[in-house]
Amino acid sequence: MSLTVLMNAGPWLSVPPPGYGGIENVVATLVPELRRLGVRVVLASVETSTLPVDEKISVFPDGQFHALQRPYNQVCGVSQAHLSGVVRALHARDDIDLVHDHVEAVGLATMAAMGPDAPPALHTLHWDLAKHPELYGNLDGGDRVRVNGVSASQLARAPQALRDHSVGHVHLSTPLAVDADRRPPVDKGDHVIILGRINPGKGQDLGARLARQVGFPLVLAARSGRTTGRRTWPRRATRPGRTRTCGSSTTTSPRTSTATSSAGSARSPARSATTCSRAPGPRSSRCAGRSPAAPPWSSPSPWVRRWSPPPAAACPS
Repeated sequence: MSLTVLMNAGPWLSVPPPGYGGIENVVATLVPELRRLGVRVVLASVETSTLPVDEKISVFPDGQFHALQRPYNQVCGVSQAHLSGVVRALHARDDIDLVHDHVEAVGLATMAAMGPDAPPALHTLHWDLAKHPELYGNLDGGDRVRVNGVSASQLARAPQALRDHSVGHVHLSTPLAVDADRRPPVDKGDHVIILGRINPGKGQDLGARLARQVGFPLVLAARSGRTTGRRTWPRRATRPGRTRTCGSSTTTSPRTSTATSSAGSARSPARSATTCSRAPGPRSSRCAGRSPAAPPWSSPSPWVRRWSPPPAAACPS
């Protein structure tokens, strides 16, 4: 009799994602290997997911990623609606041997709250653990809920209660692009690329500061979140020749694909609770009057202005 795993990918993007989507790419890498080993996989995602699985559970017809930029009281029910569908499925069937959960915070809390009669659950910690100290510091999943980290360093900084539930860490992997191993080599440029939506937690401002100080060209393949209105961005970092944008974090965009494949390197300067102490520049100008968790653009300063994207032509071709 084969093992059956419910893979909870969440309601935000389809699996595999059309472009941007780190967690969904990890799930899209893991599931085919599990099925190759004979594991039955039930995918909890959105209806538009095209990843081959044995069964699919969906509450939403399409990804709800666009809702993440809305005020909390307009979006707080999205994850809960998705998890409610997962819980209903678990209560209605007895063939699930393991739940592998990838939904931040609410996924872990839901799995722990289901009690001893629910299937065992493994929750992968894809994010900065400093964001939810009360949740992680008071976790009680009994003998049924376990977590795995994505690096030894991440788990070393975790609260003791979370470490008590840990089975260790596994470095994340994502699939190569289709036919990547058969494409002709691309001439590499001297630019560095950061791929991801513009968001304080993604740390593009840290990358822009470093690019200006060190002197390398930086390209942001970035979705700025149209529903959030105005954005702040370093004034000097966006000078021509320093930081440019492709205007999209979707790697299926030809311009983004070209900029990504020709980059000399890619960076992910994601901000954590301790980023202020590690970021370039004088600490006094970064953190004065703020806790270390506060992003550098969280208060007015001379180098911040209202940001609008540079022209599309600035992206390397």
